Amino acid sequence: MFKYLHRDGDGDIPLFDLIKREIREMKRQKLLAKDKFDKKTYRKFRKWITYYHKGMFFKPDLSREVKQIEICERENLILNFRKNQSDLYILQENFVSEIYDFDFEKYLQEVRVIFDLGANIGLSSIYFQYRFKNAHIFCIEPVEENIKMLFLNRNTNNFNWEIIKAAIQASDGTATLHPNEWWSSSTVLDCVANHRENTEGRLEKIYKLPKEQVPSYSISNLMKKYNISYIDIMKMDIEGAEEDVILKGKEWIRYVKILIVEIHDKYVDRKIILDELSKNGFYQVMGRKGPTDVFINKECIGVENEKTKLERE
Repeated sequence: MFKYLHRDGDGDIPLFDLIKREIREMKRQKLLAKDKFDKKTYRKFRKWITYYHKGMFFKPDLSREVKQIEICERENLILNFRKNQSDLYILQENFVSEIYDFDFEKYLQEVRVIFDLGANIGLSSIYFQYRFKNAHIFCIEPVEENIKMLFLNRNTNNFNWEIIKAAIQASDGTATLHPNEWWSSSTVLDCVANHRENTEGRLEKIYKLPKEQVPSYSISNLMKKYNISYIDIMKMDIEGAEEDVILKGKEWIRYVKILIVEIHDKYVDRKIILDELSKNGFYQVMGRKGPTDVFINKECIGVENEKTKLERE
């Protein structure tokens, strides 16, 4: 009991403080859900928020049983997810905390192409598709169990996603995936996997599975394959591989208008990533609470002095 409350990087935090943190987060998430949804939808989110935190107090649920929430006030969006800790965490991230929320329309007159790198089970893609109904979304994800859920979420909502089973790396080839029963948290980097699988209390250590080989693609070659000139929005959550992909992105990086990325600071050098993005015409939108950062390519979208305007506002 309570051993799952410890998180990577916690150090020597007293158990009582860990319990208080979990209760505080549960209450905050329920309040956010109450503000966002009608009573019927809120009750469903409240149920699964409670279920998630109960699992962290006692024992995480790793079930593959598929559940569903229909959000009627958002044109009957249907969210399919598995009854496990990882999917429930991502459910609240995308639709309660809304970690990918941003005023994209301020910079983009039209959103035609979205790349969802690390698409997981498709909840982030649903979020983007709801906001940008005419966008063509490319979902890139290496985990087979997640791919099945991607197809389910695409087909249930009648979306026209391009689903690609692969890891994103700096070049085409194959990658070694480090899967585990914590379905959504796989990486292709040995250093990340070694850290997670050798840290006490990490679910990746407790429930790790055998390694497997998966295809890997570069962003540049995917753009060539699908005849894409520009990517309006790129969401990147690739479990530590972002540093290598961005630093070696000479061919594609100039053609991304807005990048929204989760930088995994425990595994990568944030300063190097920020410097590389800056060299390629991006500036960071300041003031976000995380865990995602937004970068605007002012050269790509033809916006002059937007950084000064944003700071002034």
